[in-house]
Amino acid sequence: MQTSTEYSAARVRGLERAPSAHDNLQYNANERLFFARKSTATVDHANKLLSQLLTGRRLKRLAERLLPAAWLRALRVWKFRSERRHYEERLVEHSYAGDRFKVVIASSYGEKYDYDWPELAEVAMLRQGRLRPGALVFDLGASYGVIAMMLASVVGSTGRVIALEAHPSDFELARRNADLNGLSQLQCLHGAVARRSGEIVFGLNGQIDDGQRKWGELHVPAWSIDDLAAKYGVPDVVFIDVEGFEHEALMGASETLRAGPDWFIEVHRPEELARYGTASYRQILECFDRRHYDLFAASDRLMLLDQQALQSLTSFAPLDEVDPEILTRRFFLIARALEIGELTIA
Repeated sequence: MQTSTEYSAARVRGLERAPSAHDNLQYNANERLFFARKSTATVDHANKLLSQLLTGRRLKRLAERLLPAAWLRALRVWKFRSERRHYEERLVEHSYAGDRFKVVIASSYGEKYDYDWPELAEVAMLRQGRLRPGALVFDLGASYGVIAMMLASVVGSTGRVIALEAHPSDFELARRNADLNGLSQLQCLHGAVARRSGEIVFGLNGQIDDGQRKWGELHVPAWSIDDLAAKYGVPDVVFIDVEGFEHEALMGASETLRAGPDWFIEVHRPEELARYGTASYRQILECFDRRHYDLFAASDRLMLLDQQALQSLTSFAPLDEVDPEILTRRFFLIARALEIGELTIA
């Protein structure tokens, strides 16, 4: 079993549940070696890790050239399921934005929750707006439900958080974690956010399938944001972390956008957006009428403070004042509504 110190918190919100070949290499080579040098491991051990990772990359490239796509898909699915099946589940307890929560960790992806977490910069900023006691929040792409629990703490017993998670295992963990902490205001739903409600194909890697079926085929319920609002009420705040599917999610939110909630969106890298036909992050920005929304952006800078805690150095600035280079990578976007009014979808 891998320990939590093998996981850098530098992109702790952004780790995919089962990384792609490119992400696996970047994550392992950069972040695990960072930890090897940062913690108790020696430089020799770090160099040995690098050698192993480079060898693994060569083998992976060879396999991708020689093996049929169906075989590669079967190997990915088998590896993912095998790792989850053999992971030793455990219960941890930490401070998350000042509240003590118990969290079940049942996969290496969940190791990032085995730290004390600060209040996230996006939560702190949205608390200046519509994120307050009594608010209704949609958390779309809720994973283990830890962020949803932080939000549930803010809205209190008079508010409500609707947490949507498509991965069946992670949905069950989110539900268990909510129950463990007695958060009756947190309701977990199994499903994915999409342009239209119905059913959608989801991959074991925690992403909507892009048509290639590289990570198997999980047919899961799909909800548009407007249909969620029709069922549960118009939200005051919407959190979106859907691994490149952001624009598709917003295209199912025309009525909700007109109602003027506040939004947090994790905008992914251009290649991740392109998988679903989004040509640029600008298409996401164009969903927000600037007459009615103020836009802010930031790089994700959630860092490891020590072996027990994370610290947030994320700092939002008005979109027009942000270094344009930030917007070419994965970044955080906040759209804060100025007033209720008619909005347009581009």
